[in-house]
Amino acid sequence: ERVEQHTTPGVFLTGPHNLALTLEWRGASRVRSAPGAPMLAERYAFASGSFTPAAWVPLVEASLSLGTLADVVANRSRRGGRSYLLARLRPLRKLELEPRVSNAWLDDGTRRNYHESAAQLLAVWHVDARTHLRLITQRSALQREAEGSVTALRGVSTASSLTYSWRRSSGTVLYVGASHSNAGPTPSARRSEVFVKLQLDIDDTRGVW
Repeated sequence: ERVEQHTTPGVFLTGPHNLALTLEWRGASRVRSAPGAPMLAERYAFASGSFTPAAWVPLVEASLSLGTLADVVANRSRRGGRSYLLARLRPLRKLELEPRVSNAWLDDGTRRNYHESAAQLLAVWHVDARTHLRLITQRSALQREAEGSVTALRGVSTASSLTYSWRRSSGTVLYVGASHSNAGPTPSARRSEVFVKLQLDIDDTRGVW
């Protein structure tokens, strides 16, 4: 069976400050979500871009899709969109930050059938050339309305981790950290752990032994 087909006219532009811009019209797209399912028509505009606005902001990246998209769970085409934004920041010499957010939604008339959002922050403190401290925190939310054989879904999940790493070489690294995740209101959906991981390169151990 044919899974996907599309004709995509568009334009790609480049410019100063590492500018890259893509504009496309995906007006003749069709996708099949499962074996035996009908081909779903998609008609939407897509734009994406990235550039370097300043020395302490080496990258900003974003994308946006708007129009009629395939709802692969309900097996229908619906009005909706997808968006994504990422920034890499270097506010201090030793500090790197990378926040990112994304959204996806589908509407059926006046009702929002599906909405999903996610956000993440990555922070790295470079203590020195061999030692780093990394923090990752994430949050995601999902909401889908019930219809036909589709079950309603609602949930929010979070996760965070803090990791210390010491690198002797590219193959010998020590990791010490802790993490916590929460995928729901019940105790079984929550998890916390402390971990130690040692990765050894055989060539590094020869000088010790």
